[in-house]
Amino acid sequence: MPAGTGREDPGRLAGIRAAQRELRARFPSAVIWYGRATGRWWATVDHQRGPGRLYKARIPAELAALLHGRVGSPPRRPPVR
Repeated sequence: MPAGTGREDPGRLAGIRAAQRELRARFPSAVIWYGRATGRWWATVDHQRGPGRLYKARIPAELAALLHGRVGSPPRRPPVR
């Protein structure tokens, strides 16, 4: 289904939610969302001090690359055994 039609594939939605959770965990100071109408990933940073800066990307990895240089990324925890 095209973005914004109101009918979404459950598997696609699950993938979007999983990517969103991962991005939010990596960049907790950013507000991150997927625009269903635009089909783009969005983030805003520095919103605590004003309107913030808005970033847009086609895929989650692209958004992560944009944010990494702006807000950093917390160190990854080693896997729990």
